Amino acid sequence: MRLQRVWQAPTTEDRDRKQLLRTLIQEIVVQVDRAAAVAELTVVWEGGATSHLTSPLNRTGQHRFVTDTTTVEFIRQFAQHYPDEMIARVLIRQGRRTAHGHPFNTARVQSVRQSYGVPAYLGPRPLRQAGLFTVDQARTELGVSNSTIRRWLDEGLLVGEQAAPGAPWQIAIDDEVRRRFCPEATAGWLPLDRAAVALGISRRRFSIGSNLADWRRFK
Repeated sequence: MRLQRVWQAPTTEDRDRKQLLRTLIQEIVVQVDRAAAVAELTVVWEGGATSHLTSPLNRTGQHRFVTDTTTVEFIRQFAQHYPDEMIARVLIRQGRRTAHGHPFNTARVQSVRQSYGVPAYLGPRPLRQAGLFTVDQARTELGVSNSTIRRWLDEGLLVGEQAAPGAPWQIAIDDEVRRRFCPEATAGWLPLDRAAVALGISRRRFSIGSNLADWRRFK
């Protein structure tokens, strides 16, 4: 009990505790089991008593903070198609965090890529050549707003897909889609947007109902 009081006393410094241990311990025998990655310690005290302890070994090359493997694989796949800034946005939308619990940003995505040897994004994919468009590109192509593009996707009027939740859309637009949404009006007929203005109704009303194709032009 006296030893415990001395050890815990606020006036006892670390160097004093080290001196006490040197006085009390006769020797320490260490046996290392590499296969089990542990060290077995036998403490021989003055007077002949012994104590046995087991301590895990540090694994070479391993770190305490490691990025989740699914996140690393996600970055590996997306880095083929999108820059680090876009990948960070998607990771934030999905609620993913770094190994230290921080939200992702461009620099942190870049750090993960470099740590795992993931090549950087090399440039835009030829979406237009493949007939695939982002929401912004589809908006320009069809002459409508982003909200209209997203609504048409929800209603099945446009076909598109996302590589993962929160990722940019890849929307299929071919000549048939262009004719359906952006027809060339013949003499005496009006295109969709001008017809809506002429009739005093919203363009959205033209995209409601099963006979959508019949509402494209009005005389």
